[in-house]
Amino acid sequence: RKMYYFWNRTEFANNVSVFLGKDVSPLLRFNPVGFWLIAPLGLAGLITLWRKKGWRRARLLMLWVMTYFAGCCIFFVASEYRLPMMIALIVGASFMISSLHESIRGKDIEKTMGFVALTLLFILITNFQTSFVHKGANARMDWFNIGNTLMKYEQYEDATLRFKRSLEIDPYFPEALLRLAEAYNRAGHPDKAIEIGKRAGLDDPQRIIDMVQALAFTEAQALMDEGKLNDAMREFTHAGVDKTTAIAETTRVGRLIKAQTAYRNGERQEALEAYKLVVSDDVRPDPLILNNIAFLYWQSGEIDSAEYYVNHALEADSTTAQAVMLKSRILRATGKHEEAEMRH
Repeated sequence: RKMYYFWNRTEFANNVSVFLGKDVSPLLRFNPVGFWLIAPLGLAGLITLWRKKGWRRARLLMLWVMTYFAGCCIFFVASEYRLPMMIALIVGASFMISSLHESIRGKDIEKTMGFVALTLLFILITNFQTSFVHKGANARMDWFNIGNTLMKYEQYEDATLRFKRSLEIDPYFPEALLRLAEAYNRAGHPDKAIEIGKRAGLDDPQRIIDMVQALAFTEAQALMDEGKLNDAMREFTHAGVDKTTAIAETTRVGRLIKAQTAYRNGERQEALEAYKLVVSDDVRPDPLILNNIAFLYWQSGEIDSAEYYVNHALEADSTTAQAVMLKSRILRATGKHEEAEMRH
């Protein structure tokens, strides 16, 4: 399959394809010469060169083509990776045209027909189409990727135009439909997003709003894990989370990051204060945070405070392993060995 894709006329894109270039550039759009013609002429020309001039004269060009062919088949087939091979193929195509010209001028019909037959054989191979190849021969993914990039820059109106271009090419492209609905919703047009829900065939078209908000919520959580709290706040807003809850959530994560950073830097007091701020705003006690506070007090030699917080951690969840182990250590340190053994 890779061998077939490598020699097919379709430019299988990686990030940006020639099909996008054709959409925006008349020079590319109206250029009749492409891989569909250069490859068959080039292959036929290289074989003819080998037969007429011998291996020593043809080997550099032949090995050049074979190397790129083998490399792509082993790893990854994409138009940008086979592009350097075109240098050798253009030379081969030039030799094929020159050989055809000579045979026609010399009225050597047999040789001319041989050149034409060899070229036509490669034209059939290179231009053979399957449904997969046909589906990939367009700028669908390019416009979709540009739309995604514009979404990251919060240029939602411009993003909708790119998603529409993608859907003009493939009206049943599900990812583009969902992203278009998301762009509409973020741009303040939920009614248009619901229209996309109808177009997508949802039983309840308004569910499309829930779907795009779920995407925003997932993105917000990922951004919080990365410490990008302002970006996370924006995503929480698009997820339909009220501002108070979003601020509370991002503030909590910010304090946790501050506490963890301070602890790694050996700044125990700052870590302790940050953890205490988290606990003070938590509606439900978090046993792991309470245990962290207890452990910091334990490290500082403040046994009473450590015991106070570890007891609260165990009240919140008596199965918290870290708190159980710390409680056992505190009991041993205070001479309560029998109780420590029982807890252990």
